[in-house]
Amino acid sequence: MSRQMGNALRAIRKEKGLRIADLVEKGLSSATISFIEQGKSVKESKLHRYCEKLGIQPAQFPHLVEHQQKSHSQLQMHLSLLESKIQLHLEDSSLLAELRKLEKQGEMLSTVYFLKGLYYFNRKNWDRSRKYLERVVETAAKQKDFTSNLIASAYKELARISFFQKNDLKAALHYVQLGLDGYDSNGERAEIKFFLMIGKVIYLEKLNRIDDALHTLDILWDEYAELSGLEVLLNMYEIKASLLNRKKDFNKAIKYAVEGYRLASKNKSYRRAVELLTTWGNILTNLEDYRNAEQIYLLALEFKIKKKIEGNNLFVSTYTHLGLLYSKQKQVEKARDYFEKAIKEGKQSKDAPRYCFALMSFADFESNQRKFPSAVLYYEEAKNLAKDYHLENYLEVILVHLADCWKKAGEKDRYIRSLEEVQKLLLLKGGENIG
Repeated sequence: MSRQMGNALRAIRKEKGLRIADLVEKGLSSATISFIEQGKSVKESKLHRYCEKLGIQPAQFPHLVEHQQKSHSQLQMHLSLLESKIQLHLEDSSLLAELRKLEKQGEMLSTVYFLKGLYYFNRKNWDRSRKYLERVVETAAKQKDFTSNLIASAYKELARISFFQKNDLKAALHYVQLGLDGYDSNGERAEIKFFLMIGKVIYLEKLNRIDDALHTLDILWDEYAELSGLEVLLNMYEIKASLLNRKKDFNKAIKYAVEGYRLASKNKSYRRAVELLTTWGNILTNLEDYRNAEQIYLLALEFKIKKKIEGNNLFVSTYTHLGLLYSKQKQVEKARDYFEKAIKEGKQSKDAPRYCFALMSFADFESNQRKFPSAVLYYEEAKNLAKDYHLENYLEVILVHLADCWKKAGEKDRYIRSLEEVQKLLLLKGGENIG
C-alpha cells in the first residue's frame, strides 16, 4: 500500500457517498479503514474485505492510482482558477456554493478552506474569514502538508485581518512571523515569503520600530532577483521611501519614490502610483520645496478626478498632506478646504489610521487658528478612533495636543484633566514595558 493508493480508495468511498461508519463490520473496524486510506499496511484479508465492500478488485489498484492522480491534478487546476477569480474580485455566491460542495467531498480541504477564507476576506466578514484560515493551519499541519505553503499563506491573511479589523499591529506582526517561520523555501507559492516580509516591514513601521523595519527591508532588497510579484516590489519602493523620509535621509528617499513611481506608471498600477506620489510630496515638503510638493500632490489627485481608482482611502492621505502643505505656507482657506475634504473622505473610507491622522492634522490646524471648540471636537473624535482601533502612537500625541489646546483656551480644569489622561496612558505603557 502507498499513500497515493490510500487517497484513491478514500476518493472512491466518497464518490459512492459512503462514510467510514457505513463500511464498519466485525473484523473491519473504523481504525483499520482509516489505516487503509492513509496507505498504511493492514492484513491482506481486511484489505480484500474493504475492497469488496467498495465493489473493486485489488488488481485495479494501478489504474485507480493513475485515475486518482489525474483527478487530483484536475481539481488542483480548478481550485487554482477559483483562487484567481477571488483575487480578481470576480467571485459571487455560486462560487461559494461550489466551495461548500468541494468541502463536503473532503478533497484538498486545506486549499478549499483557504479559498473560503479569501472569499469572506473580500467581503470584510472578518470572523468567518479568520475561522477558515485557522482551519487551513490546523488541517495542513495535521496532514503534514508544509510544501504547499498554505500555512504561511493563511498566516499572511490572518495578519491582515488583525490589522484591518482591529488595527492590532502586534498580533499582525506575530502572524507574519509565524508565516515566515513555517515557510518552505522548496515548496509552492514561493512569492508568499515576500508578501510576508513586506507585511512585516509595514507593521514594524506602524509600530514605530523604524530601524527594525529598515533592516528587514534591506534583507528583502538583497533578494530582489527572486522577486516575481510587481505588487511586492512597488510596496518595497514606497515603504523604503517613506522610512528614509522619516529618518530624514531625503535624497535617498526621493530616489526610491521616483523610481517606484516610474515603475508603477509603466505598469499602470494606479493605487501604488498615488501612494508613491503622496510619499514623494511628503519628502519635498520636508525639504521645504513647497512648489514642487504641491504639483506632486495635485498629480496624485488626478487619479481621483479621472476615476482611475475605486475607493477613496488613499486620497485621505493626499488631501491631509495638501492641507498641511498649505498650512505651512499660511494659505489658510486652501488648507481648511483640503482638511475638510480629507475628513469627509476619511469618514466614508473606514480606513482608521488615515482618518485618525486627518482628524489630528485638522485639529492642530484649528487650534493654531485659535478655533478651540472646533479643535476640541476633532481631537475628541480622533481620540475615540485611536482608542477603538488601538492606535496607541496616535493616542499619545492626540492627548498631549488636546491638553495644549485646553491650555491655550484658558480652560485650566480641562487642561488638568487632559494631563491626567496623558499620565494614565504613560503609566499604562510603562507597565506594559515592564511586563
